[in-house]
Amino acid sequence: VVGKPVANFSANTTSVYEGGSVSFSDLSTNNPTSWSWSFAGGTPSTSNAQNPTVTYNTAGTYQVTLTATNAAGSDTETKSAYITVSENDITYCASQGNNSSYEYIETVQFGSFSNNSGNDGGYEDFTNMTVNLTPGANTSYTLTPGFPGSTYTEYWIVWIDYNKDGDFTDAVEQVASGNGKSTISGNFTVNSSATGTTRMRVTMKYNAAPTSCETFTYGEVEDYTVSFGAKETTGINELAQEVNIYPQPADNMLHIEMTEAGDVAEVILYNMSGQAVTTAQLNNNGQGFDLDVSAQEGGIYMLQIVTNGKVTSKRIVIK
Repeated sequence: VVGKPVANFSANTTSVYEGGSVSFSDLSTNNPTSWSWSFAGGTPSTSNAQNPTVTYNTAGTYQVTLTATNAAGSDTETKSAYITVSENDITYCASQGNNSSYEYIETVQFGSFSNNSGNDGGYEDFTNMTVNLTPGANTSYTLTPGFPGSTYTEYWIVWIDYNKDGDFTDAVEQVASGNGKSTISGNFTVNSSATGTTRMRVTMKYNAAPTSCETFTYGEVEDYTVSFGAKETTGINELAQEVNIYPQPADNMLHIEMTEAGDVAEVILYNMSGQAVTTAQLNNNGQGFDLDVSAQEGGIYMLQIVTNGKVTSKRIVIK
């Protein structure tokens, strides 16, 4: 007999700046079939998705409530003061082209996002527009110059301020580049640890590669907001039948066996408050691996395993 759910959840981050997004993960046990979320201060303010993403536009501290339901009944979990939204006080350097009458940024595309802006006079702040990216995912881009007359060789660079420190000079923050007299396109892999929201800068400069904070003669600069959702996964119970975890209850070590091998398994141990207490990257060779839980207090935990883009969730007991 299946009992009613025990509602629980976690978030990919609990602290964002205004305009930031938070991805929530259902950790409820006993196989719920429906979910009802409430997000104070969030957009949307309610959701029936299992793993929703919510945007917070106003500074403050907000609670989150989840009601999980199955045929046996329902259970509600409320986490007060769970999400903290701070004022966005990061200042970015200025950058622009002084003359856009000969060439300008016509269109930018990142995945499903597209903006056909035309001539903006050398710079435009499009941070009211959000480019949604998935951490760890391969993302396509297309950058198109505009020419009212003759065509010229344009150099493009795209930066993302992954660590949100107000510049674009850190390692891996230059995500795309190229040059030519027509549209350029390609792909880049989004930083797998990226969370929340940040700034993207797209620069097109005539006849030379731009830097992120320069003022130059011919071309344009555009700034956008980027929001990072949850890593691409399937439902959290999808592979439950393919995972064997023992001993139960656990003492010092948990042995985890999975029938599907992959390069690396990301293992996250949550306590029943939804806090991640252990995170590990383990070699998943199809023969099993061990997780050290000796530092954890006795009680009930939720073990989440991400491998080959799929997520498994299991409840465990530690002595």
